[in-house]
Amino acid sequence: MDFISIAEAQNTLIDNGHRILSSLVKDKNQLSNSELDTPDFELDVNAPLLSPSASAELFNLATNFLLYVAMVIIITMVAKIYFPESLDRSMAADLDVRSHSVSYKMVDEEELSS
Repeated sequence: MDFISIAEAQNTLIDNGHRILSSLVKDKNQLSNSELDTPDFELDVNAPLLSPSASAELFNLATNFLLYVAMVIIITMVAKIYFPESLDRSMAADLDVRSHSVSYKMVDEEELSS
């Protein structure tokens, strides 16, 4: 079952729902159960959910995601082994990241030439 047949089946379900709801609004008491039980389409239960191209694309995306996760884990392990101080959170708390002011001393041209 590919995307187009899923979309067509969904549109048929929506159309049936609108038809049933409109008949409910018109005559609440005369709605028969047969309208609710018999859909206008036939659904193949054994058909695959995705088309082969969609399945291949999903496999490609999953593979890329797993490679990304593996790279993050490997880089974290290498950083922890070779640069353990870079991952230490207590050291980051000791560093003062706040902005600080700097005062400059004005120098005259006479002082530069001498």
